[in-house]
Amino acid sequence: MLDLHITYKGGMLMEIRRIVAIVMYLLIMGSIVYFATLNLRENVEIKRQYTRVLETKELLFNGAVFIVAISIVTLLFSLLVKKEKTHMISAILLAILMYLSFYSLYSLCEMMRCTRYFVPLVLINTILWLMVIILRGHELVQYVHEVLLVGTGTLTGIIMATVIPERLLIALLLFLSIYDIISVRVGLIKLLMDKTLSKIHEEHLEGSIIKTLDLRDPISLATAYVGLANIGIGDIICYAIMMSMYGISFGEGFSILALMTIVVGSLALYYLMRKYEMKYAPGLPIPIIISLALYFLLKFYYS
Repeated sequence: MLDLHITYKGGMLMEIRRIVAIVMYLLIMGSIVYFATLNLRENVEIKRQYTRVLETKELLFNGAVFIVAISIVTLLFSLLVKKEKTHMISAILLAILMYLSFYSLYSLCEMMRCTRYFVPLVLINTILWLMVIILRGHELVQYVHEVLLVGTGTLTGIIMATVIPERLLIALLLFLSIYDIISVRVGLIKLLMDKTLSKIHEEHLEGSIIKTLDLRDPISLATAYVGLANIGIGDIICYAIMMSMYGISFGEGFSILALMTIVVGSLALYYLMRKYEMKYAPGLPIPIIISLALYFLLKFYYS
């Protein structure tokens, strides 16, 4: 899970730009989730009627397998960072991101019964990824990368929310929030940030920052540069899962309510980072806890 990284520079205008950009990106994610759940909710409800509910033992087993897998990946990546092999991490991340990008498009088209759009969407997706790889030094590529990252993360979150049982999703979100804290404070993300923070290419031109995408840098590759802040792909996926859970469980309009809780949580995190002058912080715990708390209250109310 990657972090929410804030660069503290500029005056009040910069502060406003940061906040507006973060909110706008979350609004884009919320809009995608909303329109997807308009078409997906009925299909998901039908599917759940014929899907066997996992027992507690099965949930615990699946959770244990996931924790072991995360631990192995974290250990492997930590060793690569210590051996100055971050470019290998970037290559793995790039392959994973491209796979998720195409797979999420296919799965969503299949679920929404609009597979005729899959081929043109794949062609557009392929062109965008080729631009990122071939023209990586161009300023425009930074924006293309952000579109791909936000789109991939949002679609992946929607697909996960539709195929994974609710209890397992909640456990997953809570586990990843805890993992995010540990990783940012003492784990893999801290190692990566310490290694790459000094290498982030920024230029200040009339109060703005232009950031160059570096495919060899895992942080640059796996984070969307949003309003002078970096929001990680893991955060984007989990936010989309949370919004999709609201839309599927209570109705598509409730995905906007989930969006509001995530916005409040993100702004609260931003305030704490400003107050304590933190260079980077876990982007999951505060938004996810606030959103889950309201989710449980709604489940209790409608039960």
